[in-house]
Amino acid sequence: MDWEDEFWSEILNRGFDYYINGHVKDFSVSDDLITAKVVGSKDYQVKITLHDNHVSHMSCNCSYGNNCKHMAAVLYQWESYLQHMQDNKTNNESINNKNIIDQATNSQIRDFLLYVLDNDNNLALKFKTFVNNEITKDDIQEYKNQVDHIIQSHMDRYHYIDYLEATNFAIDMEKFLNEDVKMMINSKCYDEAFDVSVYLFLQVCDVDMDDSGGDSGSIVCKCINIWNEILNQCDNSTTDKMFQWFVSHLDNHSDYLDDYIKDIFMKRFKDEKYLKEKLSFVDDKIKQSTDMKQPWYVRSNIQEWLKYRIQIMMELNYPDEDIDKFCEKYWNYTFIRKMYVSIYIDNQEYDKAIDILLESIDLDADRPGLVDDYRKQLIELYILTGNTEQYKKQLYIIITDNTRVDLDYYRELKSLYSNEEWITIRDKIFNKSPKNLYDLYKEEKMYDKLLDYALNGRGLYIVTKYLDDLKDIYPKQLLDKYQSELNREARHTASRSVYHEWVNYLRMMKQIQGGDIVVNEIVDVWKVKYKNRRALMDELRKL
Repeated sequence: MDWEDEFWSEILNRGFDYYINGHVKDFSVSDDLITAKVVGSKDYQVKITLHDNHVSHMSCNCSYGNNCKHMAAVLYQWESYLQHMQDNKTNNESINNKNIIDQATNSQIRDFLLYVLDNDNNLALKFKTFVNNEITKDDIQEYKNQVDHIIQSHMDRYHYIDYLEATNFAIDMEKFLNEDVKMMINSKCYDEAFDVSVYLFLQVCDVDMDDSGGDSGSIVCKCINIWNEILNQCDNSTTDKMFQWFVSHLDNHSDYLDDYIKDIFMKRFKDEKYLKEKLSFVDDKIKQSTDMKQPWYVRSNIQEWLKYRIQIMMELNYPDEDIDKFCEKYWNYTFIRKMYVSIYIDNQEYDKAIDILLESIDLDADRPGLVDDYRKQLIELYILTGNTEQYKKQLYIIITDNTRVDLDYYRELKSLYSNEEWITIRDKIFNKSPKNLYDLYKEEKMYDKLLDYALNGRGLYIVTKYLDDLKDIYPKQLLDKYQSELNREARHTASRSVYHEWVNYLRMMKQIQGGDIVVNEIVDVWKVKYKNRRALMDELRKL
């Protein structure tokens, strides 16, 4: 039972007690999912995902978090279930459903079925679908009513689904998709399966819930799987209907759920007629995205639509010159230039990639993060092409153009010069006054300058940061700095946490040669001068 290694032994013991005492209810196993209710101080819903018969993910709506006793209880139940299945397989003693049905008379079967269906409307609807292989408009509405009922049953009085209830909600929704909607697919009712799953998708998108556990995303992914399954089996009529639905719901909202629709829209519908419709649709989106009158969230999607446009052109086997002409029109957009850089690098046309990167540095000059990325790519390309001078130049620029120096690039540049040459280059870098100049002083072992930097700064942060580098060389100067700063701060009362920090500084001073004497002097003065500060006196006693 390799899953036991993921739990504390105490949690395992409590989980086993829950299992052995029959607290695991509504236990259900499919190929890749275990669901169950564990009865404790309240009912807790556990959901466990399997991959190749091993646990890949677990969730529970209790407050404990990961790997709780409720999960352990369900996993012990699962072990028992697997053993039971193995015993049945080995001994061949169990009576399966088919055997039971074979033993029953037609009258018994019909009477029992009528009794069950009269007492379960949902099951009656499933049976009707199974028998007739068709679904009426009234049936569709009843399925949608079931979706509404699931949502309402998990809402509180404020029409909100909280974090603890969100997992139960996701379990019920996925169960509905796995059982009811999949039965529609098995009955070849593809239009109806799509209609109901779309209704569920839209309702879930509108539900007000705490989704910090990612439950709505889990439901939506299940819907996507359903839609792909329908597309794999349905005829052209249903495919057309689904295509039009995706087109009509690809809005320019800043909603993350749009990404799910875009993904299936682009990955499916590869027939030429759909590709041409997609091309026209994407052109409209590009036109909207380049219209300055449109809201920002519409215009922000331009590069994504450009990517889709180029992808569709390739799928339609457009000539390279037509694709190049389109890209030239939108050359100012970063995505286009990055795409060509990647193509040229893959084709080992490094000079062309370098030209685009140099041009991009000018075009995106107001975006320093991007410019840094371009320069890093240039560095790699200049190494590949053996252009040492340009390699050095880009390293120097990337070091001096940033407020903080990247020490890896600094060391890389230093390795390209002799010791004599480096002194001149180093001084130029220092004159740029980057924020982390003290790191460079340490790197160059310029401890006199590092000391000046530390002593002239207010506070003890820099002194403490470089204490190990300086304490053996400049013990007196460091002790004077610590003493001066601590006495200055001690003039004012402070909280216990601040007093605790001061005492930690005193401990650091003891690591410096002569520190014991200075610390004792400080403590003696403070014990007299600040004797009424009880918290400070307590902290000094700990010293």
